[in-house]
Amino acid sequence: MPVPSFTDAVPDNGYRWWYLDAISDDEQHAITVIAFIGSVFSPYYARARKRQNTPANQHCAINAALYGKPWRWCMTERGANSLKTSEHQLSVGKSQFQLDGNTLRVTIDEISTPTLSRVRGEINIELPAYDLEAVPLDSEDPTNAQHFWQPIAPRAKVSVAFSKPHLRWQGEAYVDSNYGTVPLESSFKSWVWSRTHGADNSTTVLYDVTDIHGVHSRRNLHYAANGQRTECVADEHVKLPPTRYWRIARDTRTKRNAQISKLQTLEDTPFYSRSRFVEQNAGVLSHTVHESLYLQRFDKAWVRTLLPFRMPRNLRTVLID
Repeated sequence: MPVPSFTDAVPDNGYRWWYLDAISDDEQHAITVIAFIGSVFSPYYARARKRQNTPANQHCAINAALYGKPWRWCMTERGANSLKTSEHQLSVGKSQFQLDGNTLRVTIDEISTPTLSRVRGEINIELPAYDLEAVPLDSEDPTNAQHFWQPIAPRAKVSVAFSKPHLRWQGEAYVDSNYGTVPLESSFKSWVWSRTHGADNSTTVLYDVTDIHGVHSRRNLHYAANGQRTECVADEHVKLPPTRYWRIARDTRTKRNAQISKLQTLEDTPFYSRSRFVEQNAGVLSHTVHESLYLQRFDKAWVRTLLPFRMPRNLRTVLID
């Protein structure tokens, strides 16, 4: 099974997340959904960790973001009493990730902020049959690493159907999972990540990380349509415009002579940006989702004071039957 088990243990102060993003075939819509056990960007979890070791399952959330028209953002943090896991299912409140054979079915039932409107829908992704190896992010030696990234479906077909708001489309998706035994900000200053879907059904993933001591490292990973992994060349540094409101610096790496166009900012926050753009090389178009994360800024008290407006915490018990 290509998906890490939903029952895998998450240590105190640690985290596990399952991530998906997708873009519609007509490029008018995009979606990102992340299920967290140990919500890494939670101000509540960060505050609790400063006092004592804290179980990750006390800070869970499913983040769902719809981009385009209509636009919605949901991320309500919940406690352990609203978390339910089995080998093939993860539920946080009324939302869930569920494996049905090779199909990953994601059900969303959330309240958006700041509009306080109901968001209900289903996402179905056809996962590949192959398994892909986890990659350490903070060490070349997996035995010394505390943070791992594992691709699940570098590229897959997706269908999206929401009743609230009314939305239906099909497109291409990407799925992965990250795991760590300590908080992100205790190991990293920043990272830049991107995934690019190529015209040959391949996917390129770039991870540029700067650790807490200022040491930089790069990972250039190319996944063929059959899941075979190779190293790729992406040496051309491209500086993208900073985000409009919070001036988050953005850069990426490409092959030589590639051109970037259609840059769209999806998330512009005090410490994080999510974007998408089109990369053209020798007339061939590739679609990229990109993120920049600045953990030193996330660790500032003034930033964490702002976050509850986007991610409220609700400790009432809510479970799917």
